[in-house]
Amino acid sequence: MNHIILDFDMHVIDKQVYMTFIYEPKKEKQFFLFVSLDQTSQPHAFWKGMTLVLQPLLRKFPSSALMLKGSELMFTLHGGTYKETGMRLLEHFRSVLYQEGNGTSTTTHNQILQTGLHDLSIKNNVVTVLKDLNVKATKKEKTPGNKSLPYYRGISLPDNAVVFDFETTNRIIQFSRLIEIGAVKLRNGKIVDEFSSLVNPGIKIPKEIRQLTNISNEDVQQAPKGFTATKKFLEFIKDTPYLIGHHITYDYQILKRCCEIFSLPMWEGEIICTEQLAREQQLYVENYKLDTLCRFFSIINSQPHRALPDAKATTELYLNLRNASIFTLL
Repeated sequence: MNHIILDFDMHVIDKQVYMTFIYEPKKEKQFFLFVSLDQTSQPHAFWKGMTLVLQPLLRKFPSSALMLKGSELMFTLHGGTYKETGMRLLEHFRSVLYQEGNGTSTTTHNQILQTGLHDLSIKNNVVTVLKDLNVKATKKEKTPGNKSLPYYRGISLPDNAVVFDFETTNRIIQFSRLIEIGAVKLRNGKIVDEFSSLVNPGIKIPKEIRQLTNISNEDVQQAPKGFTATKKFLEFIKDTPYLIGHHITYDYQILKRCCEIFSLPMWEGEIICTEQLAREQQLYVENYKLDTLCRFFSIINSQPHRALPDAKATTELYLNLRNASIFTLL
């Protein structure tokens, strides 16, 4: 039986819900769809987005099964005026496939309907049916406990490093492309050099990313392509043993993926996350976002969500956290 893999991600920016759908028909390239909804609940946004996406899929693939894959998002799918339509469209597909562990199982729509779809939850890229579940919408983040990443293991924080930030087209690593790179080089705790480059992603920048970064399609039209920009960035960081970033897990994995795609040698060294450093110091803040921590330390970020200004702000944050950690050690 032919099947379609439908992957989706949901995030909220300024009370607006954005959904990114990626569907991959068998023997065909991947396709991207974007849904933007003003001031609505996440369950409502899910059903409306699913309805909008399933209609063209059903027309193109009338005799296929559907594999739903969610990002690391947990929420309860209930209510919403589009739920009924979404369920009707789902029923036109022969089955819903879901992955569990290393195997693949099949659950019919009748089984899902019997549980009441308000109990359908998405967790860790797995679609599964759960009863009596009432989980608030929360984005689960991987922490530096991930042993596959080369986190810094020293005691005193280094003063020679490169602090960097990427702006990309998508929050899903597998489908994101660079649109801007910014980095500063630290020597003895002082900025001695900087790197900044827009990047032509080869695709249109999604509306929500344009609004967030103020980077337009025209801005990147004449910019270097991903291969050239990544190669220049690797040249800039080649002599540094440490890379620093805020929530560096994402940026490091983007860099690693770019090196794999472009067949470039991956930088080798250790990485340091300023978000994790702030958490370890148990600062009295409402959250550990970069802008929140900048306010806490009275750091001025001239252009939030632009790569070089964010890298400079992260540098100041790192130096503040480093000085605080030295004081603690003394």
